[in-house]
Amino acid sequence: MIDITHIKKYIIKLTIPTVSFIENEIKEIGLDTYLEYNLNRLDCTKILSCGLKAIQTIDYTYRRILTEIVYTIDNYIEDSDKDNWYIRLLKLHESNIEYEKLNPPIVYGGGKIKRNTDKKENIIKSKSSNKRNKNVDIESNTENKMTAAEKKLALKAVKLNSLTFKIKPIK
Repeated sequence: MIDITHIKKYIIKLTIPTVSFIENEIKEIGLDTYLEYNLNRLDCTKILSCGLKAIQTIDYTYRRILTEIVYTIDNYIEDSDKDNWYIRLLKLHESNIEYEKLNPPIVYGGGKIKRNTDKKENIIKSKSSNKRNKNVDIESNTENKMTAAEKKLALKAVKLNSLTFKIKPIK
């Protein structure tokens, strides 16, 4: 049996819906395909086309996927094959750690949401407010949706209607 104590800090407690999801995925696509797919998702060296990292070892997603893999290996893989899957998982995890030593993890959007509170009533006021749509027909209760071209044409018509000329007579 392979020692996995150094990845224990990444393992989280699985919820009942997650266990149900794993069982359903194994039934749908098969055990080997499910494990290969999750090992592929766990690769931290992937960079998206927009320049962001798809997954990092500091992410909750990394921990969840790693936990799903360990759960699947423990509960669905035969004892003779468990070592092979654990070796692959540990190699991938070690390569992810080495990659992040060279390319440190990026913390995306680390700020908290700021809210204004009214201290007298202790009510949280939202910065966004629901604005009433001006294009709602009250009689039929349907929205009059105009395309961008129709809006431009309407604006031009308003400008042309408000246009006035003052002509001075010639002497």
